[in-house]
Formats: sequence, structure tokens, C-alpha cells
Amino acid sequence: MSDKLVYTFYDERKVLNCLKSGDIASIDSVIDEIFDRNIQIDASYDHIVRLARELYKLGIRFMAERGQNIRNIGLASMGLDNDEKQQFNVTVDNHELKENIKKFYHQIIELLGVQNNSRQGNLVSMITQYIEENYMKDLGLEQIADEMGVTPKYVSRVFRNNTGVLLTDYINEIRINKAKELLRDTNLRIQDIGAKVGIENRTTFLRVFKKVEGISPTTYRHKFKERQTINLV
Repeated sequence: MSDKLVYTFYDERKVLNCLKSGDIASIDSVIDEIFDRNIQIDASYDHIVRLARELYKLGIRFMAERGQNIRNIGLASMGLDNDEKQQFNVTVDNHELKENIKKFYHQIIELLGVQNNSRQGNLVSMITQYIEENYMKDLGLEQIADEMGVTPKYVSRVFRNNTGVLLTDYINEIRINKAKELLRDTNLRIQDIGAKVGIENRTTFLRVFKKVEGISPTTYRHKFKERQTINLV
């Protein structure tokens, strides 16, 4: 049983490119490639579930950036469950899990193909773009609302209603994804990385990182370096 997971930045780019082009055949091929690679190295079930969770979160983020709501997708029929805390639960084996992730992406492609951009959807797209460009700042609900020219209450409600995700959770997700890149690619101190992604307080950064990833930044960095060492052997 292998104690590693192979899921790269390039895998993520491939998935996103397929979603953007609306190519169902290509998305199936990419998902097969990613899952089968890990199954062939005998990755543990926990690692396969973790892989599915990353792909699931990627789909949610893709939808949020386009002002779409995760509630519009029938997760229960695919053996997936998205509860009120946005947790990802599975009760199926590796093959079914792979097929269910494919179905999840199929529904995203179909949903985006039939729904026109609404005024609220456009606002959500503007919000996600603003967050992507300003996550490193002291970003908050009121600041975003001011930039959009609407009230904080309206921003909060529209974002949640159209994406199924809390605005603060989305901001944290973006920040932690950027922090993970810095943990992998630099030797910056933990607190310096927190500051670079907009979380100045070290304790707050540690808490948010663990909430999103389930492990501490230090553990994440160590695990990444261990995987790199193993891959070089």
C-alpha cells in the first residue's frame, strides 16, 4: 500500500481547461488518468478519497467563479454528500468514486451550458475576480461591498445564494491555496507566508490553514518534501 498521492498543478490545469471548454470526453479522459495513476501505485483508500475531495473542491471553486450554485447539482444520486458545513463524504469504492466525480463534472458542464449569466451571477464573478487579485490584502466583507457598490449584507447573501459557499470560506480557500504554493516552492517562514496571503496573525493563519486542509502548514510542507524525496529515489 503506497503512502503517497500524485496530484499535480498540471492535473488541475487540465481539469480546468476541460471544464472551460465544456468537453465531456476530455474531462473523462483526464479523470481516468489522474485516478488510474494513483490506483496503479496502490494508493490507500484514504488517499483516493483525498484526491476526490480535491477534485470536488476544484469543481466548487470553478462554479463559484462563474456565479453558480453547488445546490443545483444532484450530489446524492452520485454517492456524494455536501452537507451544510461543506464537508465531502463518500461511501463508495475507488471505481465508483472515480465515476461519480466524472458525473459531478458532467453536471457542471451541462449546468454552465444551459444557464445564462444573471445580474447576480455577474456580481459573483466580479467578486471572485476581485478576491483573486486582492487576497493578499486585509480583505473583508465591507471592503468588497464598497468595491462592488452594494451593501455588505447584499454581497453576503448573493454570494451564498449563488454559490452555496460562505464568502469568508471562499476567501480562506483562495488564501490557503496560495499559501500551499509558497510552502511547496519557497523556504519562507510560516508567519511570513501567512502575511503574504493576507493573514498577518500567525495564530489565525495556523487555525485557518488547519480548518481548510486538516493539517498544519508545517506538516503540509514536511509531507510535500517527503513525497519529493520518495519520487527522486
